[in-house]
Amino acid sequence: MEKSSSQPPNFHPDRNHAPRGRNGDSVSGDAKDPSNRRMVADQLMAALASGNLEHLADARQAFLNQGDSGYEQSPADLEAQLERRSGARAFEQALIAKDELRAEDDELRAEEEALRKAELELELRRAEVRAAKQRAEAEAQRKAAETARRREEEERHGHQRHH
Repeated sequence: MEKSSSQPPNFHPDRNHAPRGRNGDSVSGDAKDPSNRRMVADQLMAALASGNLEHLADARQAFLNQGDSGYEQSPADLEAQLERRSGARAFEQALIAKDELRAEDDELRAEEEALRKAELELELRRAEVRAAKQRAEAEAQRKAAETARRREEEERHGHQRHH
């Protein structure tokens, strides 16, 4: 892609994320403005955290452009702030992971409980089937015994008539 002749020679549209002042100028003109200093510091921290080298270079340049403007954060302060933010982010991610695990545990417990209930219901059904089978067998034995008794009576009555 060709650069527009109206743009400065080092202008990169895809790297146009450097902090800008109210008129589109770089922040260095308003370096003593606390909101601009904070914006530059935040951009530098974000670039450090993301690992994006282009954004890091832009943020570093904006930071350096502030020069000795009385900016109270040293690189060591920025590093400490980055560590705090990274630690807070890691803690937040750990909490989210813990919540997700807790939700998964709750789901697993609910599934286990549903399985226990299904197993109990299955055992009850099996007991009902066994009881019904025993009743059917007892009824069949009773009928068979009744049929055998009737045959014997008929045979006795039949023999008594012939004699």
